[in-house]
This record gives sequence, C-alpha cells and structure tokens, in this order.
Amino acid sequence: MPKGFNEINKLMKKLALEAVDSSNPTKIVFGKVVSSSPLQIKIDDKMTLSSAQLMLTRNISTCGLTIGEEMVLVQMQGGQKYLVLDGIVHC
Repeated sequence: MPKGFNEINKLMKKLALEAVDSSNPTKIVFGKVVSSSPLQIKIDDKMTLSSAQLMLTRNISTCGLTIGEEMVLVQMQGGQKYLVLDGIVHC
C-alpha cells in the first residue's frame, strides 16, 4: 500500500472523529440540584443548568427534588438541552 494512502486514511479517520465530537453527541452526565425553585442542576464547576435547559421525565417532579440530590441526565445532541432521568441512590 502506498505511504500516501496510509496518511490519507489516518487523516480521514481523524476528521471523522472531530466531526462527531464537534456535534456534541448525546451522552450521560451527572449533576446536583442546587435550587429547586427555579430548578437548577450543577453538572460541573463551570456549568449550572437552568430550568429552560432541562426536560423532566414523569419520574421527576420539581416539588420532590431536594438541594444536594444527585441526578442522572442525558445531554441531548448539540448540548443545549438535558433530559433529567432520575435521582441517584447510594447503597
């Protein structure tokens, strides 16, 4: 196989991975409730999500969430909206 072909193949793979990463694909994230009214969930030191960014499932009720509760969220593709799945239980 010509040397140039291997380099082109590596470059194409790198570009494909960068394209997927730049689209912010769906991923699981964890956060803590920092406010229940209005709902805010902190997912890291730099990002706290507001109620406008959060979608709740039937299992989650804003009146049942307590400050400090750990949550499981799905970051939707594009990273603008998060689906709050459930709370985390430590056994």
